[in-house]
Amino acid sequence: MNARSTGGFALPLVLVAVAVASLSILALAQSGQGRERRGRVEAERFNARLSAEIAEARMAHLLVTEQLTARSLDVAVDARRSYRRSSARPVDASSVILDGRPYALAVGEGASALVVLRIQDEAGLLNINDADTRPLVRHLLAAGLAQSEALQLAAALADFVDEDNLRRVGGMDGPDHARPDAGASRNRPLEDVRQALGAAGWGRALLGPRAELILLETAALAPGAPFNPNTATLGTLRSVFGIDASAAARILVARERQLLSTLDDVVALTGAVDINSNIQARPAPSMKLMTTVPRGSSQESYVYVSRISIKQGFADRPIEMTRLMMPVRAYSRERARIDEHDRLVSLPKSSRLLAP
Repeated sequence: MNARSTGGFALPLVLVAVAVASLSILALAQSGQGRERRGRVEAERFNARLSAEIAEARMAHLLVTEQLTARSLDVAVDARRSYRRSSARPVDASSVILDGRPYALAVGEGASALVVLRIQDEAGLLNINDADTRPLVRHLLAAGLAQSEALQLAAALADFVDEDNLRRVGGMDGPDHARPDAGASRNRPLEDVRQALGAAGWGRALLGPRAELILLETAALAPGAPFNPNTATLGTLRSVFGIDASAAARILVARERQLLSTLDDVVALTGAVDINSNIQARPAPSMKLMTTVPRGSSQESYVYVSRISIKQGFADRPIEMTRLMMPVRAYSRERARIDEHDRLVSLPKSSRLLAP
């Protein structure tokens, strides 16, 4: 083999070797970038969880140390100036209203992160343990289910929790629960709304946003527990009372001026006559807490949902917190909800705090 043929044979080999080496270097670089990106995401997730837990601890402290009223948590406010931010200046408040409205809390080094908390009295939510299934049917219809499916799910849930083996129309009880698509009958009230997914058809029908709606706007209270219209959400008012949006909005406006304590108060505002609710101006000993942690310059946020139970008497643990959702990502819609309040209210800073 002469030199010319040898050179002609070696050149392609060199080019192939260079290409392989280049691809290997590129793959290593991309792998390194991937690890770096995953590291940033993990660090961000850790910081978000830490911020959420700080905010949840602050709210829990207020619940055990401050005065709980029919629709609010009245706080002995610290005389020191509350945190303010130039772009969306939170204003000071002395009460935390228990109807899910947003409150800002600065956490992190230099109070750099503005966490938003929404606390909701569970007495202002739809009680999923009530024997009357009509409010639940209306709630499922509002979630986008067809009427036949809403009726079937409400009946199946009622059969799932009641103590008898009688089957409601469209429901499932007794021997029916031996079917492969049915869970075992519970035969007692739910302790957590997530347990509803064990009822026949619920796990399949309530996916994604529908499950979140059930989780956020329902509560697992004792059957027949009083409903508090002073803290109810707009959607819950519509479902529980069977009224339209304009009538529910009148309740929201009226309760800012005075407490709604009786069924007559509601009827006078809405004109509704087919209301079968035990109404009482008193919060439940349990709250839902939504904590939103923004992701800096990104349009995404981390959203955590927890349930806070307030123990009666001198309990060893006066507050019990259960994480319901770990965490969901909310995009610009959550940021837009916050920006609607150009004077975002700061979470009151109690004078009873031990640390500055």
